[in-house]
Amino acid sequence: LTALVAPSVPDVTSSKGLLYVDWDGLDENADPYPISSGFRYAYVQVAPDASGSPGAWERAGNAFPGRKGVALISGLTPGAEYHARIVVVDGLGGEVSGNPFGPIAVNATQGGDIEPGSILGSNLDPDFANGAVITGALVQTDGAADTGVK
Repeated sequence: LTALVAPSVPDVTSSKGLLYVDWDGLDENADPYPISSGFRYAYVQVAPDASGSPGAWERAGNAFPGRKGVALISGLTPGAEYHARIVVVDGLGGEVSGNPFGPIAVNATQGGDIEPGSILGSNLDPDFANGAVITGALVQTDGAADTGVK
């Protein structure tokens, strides 16, 4: 086996209280991991700072199922800033971590995009407001005998 090369820096975004860690599956030289490297899998670590102090980095989320992908990281403090990095693991359990991305603030979960009271029968097209309302497989028509599951 050849030594693993550090992984590339992931792209990280935040939305709805999550970090989305997108990794291209390449090493820091933008090369794919050769079979001879013994690459087994990769996972994400996050830290509130990138100092590398003992205990600062913690594993987050599941391992990437393949050699690239997107990991969704939850359970972080909204508004707080984090760094994220990829760690690759070989068949013998050896680990190599990459350079971190960050800091990035975790965006809090926002309320719905639809304002309360903005969808009322009076706001809809009259033909639609008096017609059938379809929800999944249920069909309901005001006052009609054929109301029910279709």
